[in-house]
Amino acid sequence: MAIATLCLQPPAWKTQTMESTAPVSLTSLLNSLHSHLQQQTQLLPALHSQLGLPHTSLADELSALEQELTACVERQIDLRRKQVDEWMEKCAAVESDCGRYSKALGGHIKVAGSGIGELRKEHVLPKRYDALAEHQERLRQVSTTVCF
Repeated sequence: MAIATLCLQPPAWKTQTMESTAPVSLTSLLNSLHSHLQQQTQLLPALHSQLGLPHTSLADELSALEQELTACVERQIDLRRKQVDEWMEKCAAVESDCGRYSKALGGHIKVAGSGIGELRKEHVLPKRYDALAEHQERLRQVSTTVCF
């Protein structure tokens, strides 16, 4: 199995215990990985020796493992950053729409409830988006009753 595929699926040792373990914290993850990597990489010198590989191949393999593990973590972080950016863009679009409604409503804005500033205090972006969308709908409904 190529090193690159290691990041795509959980290792066999982890899938056997995934259901039975408590939620993973950063500390427990690091401790678990440290123990597992230490146990497994200690097997490499003997395996390299049995295969008759040159001594430099062990250092090269460990370096490749380090690079793959680092890249795997960075890909996960990039994925989450992109998700945050997408939610921020969605929230900004709804906020912009709410701003247009608010400007058009002028003095009738009090009828629509809390303002965008209050809704921005929500740090969980999907919840913020939902609250903004509800606010947007209230503003839309007020605008149709005021304008007609």
